[in-house]
Amino acid sequence: MLLSLSILLFDANISKSQTNEDKTLVVVGGQESALAYNQGIKDFNGLKFSESIEDYNKAINGNSQFYKAYYNRGVANLQIGKNQEALNDFNQAISLKSDNSIYYIARAVSEARLGKYSESLKDINQAQQLGYAESNICYYKGMVLLMSGRYNEAVKEYNKSVEKNNQYAYAYCDRGNCQYKLGNYKAAIDDYNTAIQISPSSAFIYVFRAEAKVEMKNLKGALEDINKAVELAPDDIDVLSARGRLFAKNKKLDKAQADFETCILKDENNPAGYISMGNLYMQKKDYKKALEYFDNAIKKAPNSSTAYYNRANAYELMFEPKKADADRKKAQMLEKPNYK
Repeated sequence: MLLSLSILLFDANISKSQTNEDKTLVVVGGQESALAYNQGIKDFNGLKFSESIEDYNKAINGNSQFYKAYYNRGVANLQIGKNQEALNDFNQAISLKSDNSIYYIARAVSEARLGKYSESLKDINQAQQLGYAESNICYYKGMVLLMSGRYNEAVKEYNKSVEKNNQYAYAYCDRGNCQYKLGNYKAAIDDYNTAIQISPSSAFIYVFRAEAKVEMKNLKGALEDINKAVELAPDDIDVLSARGRLFAKNKKLDKAQADFETCILKDENNPAGYISMGNLYMQKKDYKKALEYFDNAIKKAPNSSTAYYNRANAYELMFEPKKADADRKKAQMLEKPNYK
């Protein structure tokens, strides 16, 4: 859970850069492309990411050299998990405007999320040469190293980042994520505490701290943190799902089910709620019901390796080893496209 939410921090930074970099255009007579672009910004800022993509499509159809529209469409694609589409957009933006450092950072994000870590680091280095802020450069290098499992190296980059900017909440938070992965839960909590002092309204940091408190057997403190996260972001499916998992871990299955049902109601196309609900029924040993939810998760997100792994476990417990093996192979292929 930590890693999947950490990756969202990429998007948070890129999104802020979008509003700073690509402001609304001044429209003159006949500029339909600019009008569509302006609407795209409005929809994006309203969290209507799919609608904003359609707006940017119109802008690009009207002007195939519109590099800002390619960039913004790429950011919107990142928000809804379309990482390859985002990479294609950033490639196009860079081909048209090769001297903008944020475009390389954005492409690095999409590459990292596709497991192309070497290419991602090269793009971050290119952004550095173009003058992107050093504290941010170290942060993004740390994030790529975190995603690739090189936690000790990532910590060193986050150390540099906070040395250059001691108010960089994300860097403290993700250094905490590295410490969590390394099993250093007290050090992780210390970093989350600092991040919260700097950015007390960032719900995801409370989620991370709750996870670390669970490992420290501080279940009361974990529940306080997760409830604070929900208070700050009541419509955030990842946060609600995290609370549901904590309830489930503490055998409060009715409360867990309520949170997972809310996740599904809020976004029926998001596989997270279905996966969580499936796991809940696995915990109840109702494997047939669990299978139904994992099936739904795969229908909503055919490229979700987690859904396939979990369905494989359900098949295994239902004494259907051939189906279980097929799902595990599918999950491995999704994680590593060159898997044989």
